[in-house]
Amino acid sequence: RSKAWFEKMSSFTQIREATDQDLDGIVRLVIHEEMFAPDQADMVTDVLGDKIFDEDVIFIVAAPSVQDEILGFIFAEPRATADRVWEIVMLVVHSDHAHQGIEVELLQRIETELTDIDQRLIVIDASSNSEFDRIRTLYESEGYDCEGRVRDYWEYGDDLLTYRKHLFQ
Repeated sequence: RSKAWFEKMSSFTQIREATDQDLDGIVRLVIHEEMFAPDQADMVTDVLGDKIFDEDVIFIVAAPSVQDEILGFIFAEPRATADRVWEIVMLVVHSDHAHQGIEVELLQRIETELTDIDQRLIVIDASSNSEFDRIRTLYESEGYDCEGRVRDYWEYGDDLLTYRKHLFQ
């Protein structure tokens, strides 16, 4: 896609804190992206709804400025047993809007917010499954280093990979 098209697309997308009005769109997105089955919508609503209202969680969405469709979201929460370490729990972007820079904008927004409150480290758990090659490449291109592997964690043949990024030195 052309740079002009990308700039036009970005001008129609807002990166902002999630609100309770975003919850239905977020649930539709995770169901659409097949992260959860349609019959799990109520459970997803309960879990993600709790995260949106949790003061200790940073929950950011990407949405068109004039529509209520959620193009993507990210949320992170602190690791309770570590000094100023946060975990990105979920990063999802609608497949029709992949490769438009939304994932990068969401990651950068989380990093900025965490830096602003003097946090020091972000960790992300990822799958070694080839379906996740693109997201792992994104993490690496944004300065996240793969620090660990737990073999057969998700299921046999699908390892847990842990990425980390220092927010300041």
